[in-house]
Amino acid sequence: MNDLKFVFASLRRQKFQALQTIILFVTGISISIAVLSFTDQLNTRIERTTRGIDLVAGAKGSPLQLILSSVFHADYPTGNIRLIEAEKLSRHRLVRQALPLALGDAYDGFRIVGTNENFGEWYDCRIAQGTWWKNDLEVVLGAEVAAKTGLGIGDTFASAHGLSEPNRDHEDVMYSVTGILEKSGGVTDNLIITSVPGLWKVHHLEMKSVGTPSRLVQGADATDSLAEITALLIRFRTPIAALQLPRLINQGTSMQAASPAFESSRLQSLVGAGTEVLNYFAWLILGLSGLSILFSLLSGMRARQYDLAVMRVMGAGRGKIFSIIILEGVILSIAGALPGIITGHLILAMAGQSAISQGLSPYLFQIEELYIILGAVLIGAAGAFIPAFNASRKEVHHVLNQ
Repeated sequence: MNDLKFVFASLRRQKFQALQTIILFVTGISISIAVLSFTDQLNTRIERTTRGIDLVAGAKGSPLQLILSSVFHADYPTGNIRLIEAEKLSRHRLVRQALPLALGDAYDGFRIVGTNENFGEWYDCRIAQGTWWKNDLEVVLGAEVAAKTGLGIGDTFASAHGLSEPNRDHEDVMYSVTGILEKSGGVTDNLIITSVPGLWKVHHLEMKSVGTPSRLVQGADATDSLAEITALLIRFRTPIAALQLPRLINQGTSMQAASPAFESSRLQSLVGAGTEVLNYFAWLILGLSGLSILFSLLSGMRARQYDLAVMRVMGAGRGKIFSIIILEGVILSIAGALPGIITGHLILAMAGQSAISQGLSPYLFQIEELYIILGAVLIGAAGAFIPAFNASRKEVHHVLNQ
């Protein structure tokens, strides 16, 4: 009987203990891999989404909420700001570029974003079908929006207030689809992009006749004291703006300034605290898997001592016996590692349905996963060490004389 046949015969004899150990390995590895892939992809996505956005100006409230709503489009806005104030800020000597955002409505849970023609450059968007909007009430769909709603070029739809309500609050004013964006894996996949005046028309807001053309909103008057937007994305002209502009906005206007870099760091630390706990829990389970191997092999050693003694009589050395028992622990860990990898990515696929983690790929395998599997194999070998050592040190004549 070769080594593998002996190991599998031994595992069949203790199938319930072996199954318990494998389940522990699957649980620990799947949690660890899901956490690893989630945090790595989320951090990458956060860095990619905030790249090129130095500051966000919006209504006073939670700075993190302002960043989540205006940059990641994963939360409700803190409120609106006056266009006249945003216009004045966009003309400040320390501001190189500014992009207006008007939020509040959605279609089937996908946010409608009012902005201007510079949105594509800010978010590096490219049209896959059709064209960018040219007139008010024309929209461009993100790739996921088009795929999940079934909307196509030329289709029309009515929007609703908020993000989750299925109603059609504005059926008297319809949007028309002119384009669909290429899939990017970022936030734009789940957005519907249109002009700010189009969003105002849906809400029946009257615009002031243009005397001083706005640099932010085409067709709007820069001095219109009633016009409002939700937020203003800002790019600095010089590094010193990072020190001066936030204080100027917070103290000299009715708006607040929030730094995407700072708030993203806070978000990563909040997420990181939870994932770190999950990681410790996963490795605790893997440690219990090693103990399960230890106790199951120790409990089964008495039943197998005669088989091992016969192998010794037939010429197997102490090292051979030691390696066979170690191999049993390694096989148990590998048997848990392979389904654990699959389960971990399935967990990530389910987590990808939440707002903050949309766009995360459950099919992306990373090199760190190999280290987790290697750690699991080492735990399996370590769990089998004491039983293997005891079995290899037993005197054959003592066993056969019992």
